[in-house]
Amino acid sequence: MSVATVSYVLTGARPVAAETRERIRLAMRDLGYEPNRLAQGLARNRADTIAAVLPVRQAGADPLFADFVRGAAEGAHARGFHLLVASEANLPAPEAYGGLVRGSAAAGLIVTSIRAADPRVRALAAQGIPTVLFGHSPDCPQVPWVDVDNVDAVREAVLHLVATGRRRIAFLGGPPGFVFSADRLLGYLRGLREGGLAAEPRLIREGDLGEEDGHRLARELLGVTAVDAFVAGSDRMAMGALRAVRERGLRAGTEVALVGFDDSPLARAAQPPLTSVAQPLDDAGRRAAQVLIDLLTGRPAPAASLLPAVLRVRESSQTAPAPPG
Repeated sequence: MSVATVSYVLTGARPVAAETRERIRLAMRDLGYEPNRLAQGLARNRADTIAAVLPVRQAGADPLFADFVRGAAEGAHARGFHLLVASEANLPAPEAYGGLVRGSAAAGLIVTSIRAADPRVRALAAQGIPTVLFGHSPDCPQVPWVDVDNVDAVREAVLHLVATGRRRIAFLGGPPGFVFSADRLLGYLRGLREGGLAAEPRLIREGDLGEEDGHRLARELLGVTAVDAFVAGSDRMAMGALRAVRERGLRAGTEVALVGFDDSPLARAAQPPLTSVAQPLDDAGRRAAQVLIDLLTGRPAPAASLLPAVLRVRESSQTAPAPPG
């Protein structure tokens, strides 16, 4: 067979007679031949690879982002693409993100951990780089995005605590400036309003989502005001708050309820087991990859995909004890 005929069968660039196509495929099988996808992409001036850029604080360490990456890899593979994982630590300037595409390392990008005012998103939009966000961008609403419904997730958590008799519900939120942090705070405020409770600014604290910040912020709150429940921006923060509750001699789960976020193994291993919000991160990664590949291949792609989260209720948010007398 000629090189051109074999190429047509491998790439589908031109129709080839069924008998000829079958002979070439049998020869490939007998020879154990696997096409070099990178070489094919270079020849077509198109990379069959997409890249997911993970935040510095979580790249390679957070099992939750491992779920997102696994879903993105599965979504890419199902469409004949590969997934490249990059860290924003290696992309110090917003303009550097586009270099992953201009250098043919990837055909498009999935960008995570979106800020409320995010220069990376603005730069990618200005350069016309095919991009899908995990999280929405208030200042670039035209960029397609996939997100978890953080607002409704925290709203539901607060209403659950109100239903158990809690009235002094504190919020330990994530770092300011991030869209997910603002959305979770909004959900907290909506939950209080719908539960008939007034918001108190002193019951709202922000941290880095780690256990130490959760411990520090909860200890500060318990030292200055009455608190009968904590809603934390992560399970790690909730674990820190749990430690602060015990240090005050209070019973976790009854006198003070706790709700985390992520439904990580920490939540299930805690004593008492921690009520937590489960995010569909594998679904989010899969959806982000599929939307990006739709953009790259000219198929219709949704501009926005909002995925529901699920509140997993456990012993850390039992019914509050009746007041004495």
